[in-house]
Amino acid sequence: MKYIKKDIKNEPQDLKKYRETTPNASYSGFPSKENLRLTLLKEQGYLCAYCMKQISAEINNYYKPKIEIEHYKSQENFPKEDLNYKNMLGVCNGVSNTIEHCDKSRKYIKNHKTHSLELKRLNPTIKRSSEELITYDLNGKVLSKSNNADVENDINDVLNLNNKYLIDSRNDALDKAKEDFRKENPKKRNKPWTVKMFDDEIEKYKLKDKAGKYKSYCQFIIWHFTLQKNRSKYN
Repeated sequence: MKYIKKDIKNEPQDLKKYRETTPNASYSGFPSKENLRLTLLKEQGYLCAYCMKQISAEINNYYKPKIEIEHYKSQENFPKEDLNYKNMLGVCNGVSNTIEHCDKSRKYIKNHKTHSLELKRLNPTIKRSSEELITYDLNGKVLSKSNNADVENDINDVLNLNNKYLIDSRNDALDKAKEDFRKENPKKRNKPWTVKMFDDEIEKYKLKDKAGKYKSYCQFIIWHFTLQKNRSKYN
C-alpha cells in the first residue's frame, strides 16, 4: 500500500458544484464520474489504492474502465461521506482470475443483502496507517510490521492482499526490477554493488515517470532493495 496525499485542491469543480447546489445530491446521481476517475488516477500515480496494481481509464474486457471509484468509509455505513472527495479512492477492478480482492472483498452478503467491511487500521490516505504499518516477506506476502491483529485482519480478511494472483504479480514485478538493476549495474570481480547503487534504484521507484505514473507494486520493490542495501557486505 502506498500513501496517497489527498488534496482538496484536486477535487473536480463539477463534483464540488454538484454537492453544493443539487438538492438531495448523492454519489449515484453524480453525472461526471469520468472526470473524477481521471483526477484520482493522477493523484494516485495510476496505482490501485490498496494493492498497488497499475490502473487506468482504459476499458477492460468487460467494457468497464480499469479503475473503480471506492469509498474508504463505505456508503452503507457512512452515508454522509457519500460525496466527500477525501473519502474517494481509485482502485482496481478487484477480481483477478475469479479471486476477489481490494474493494470487492470488502463486500459480503448476509440475509440476502450486500454489506461492507470497514478497515480497522489501514488507510492509504494516512502515511502512518499505510506504509508505516506494512512490511513484506521474501515470498511476496504483505505483513503487519508489528504483528498487529487489526492490520493483519485488514490485509487478509478485508482486502485479501495475499491471494495467489497478487503474490505472483508482486514477484513478477520484482523479478523485472532485479533484472533491470543487474543490467544497469553489472557485477565485476572484486567490485560489489554499492549502497549508492541501491539508493539510486530505490529513488527511481519512489518517483512518478514522465507520464505521472508509479511502477506497479513499487513499495514492495523499494522494500526489497532497501533490504539488499542493508546487507552487511554492501556497507
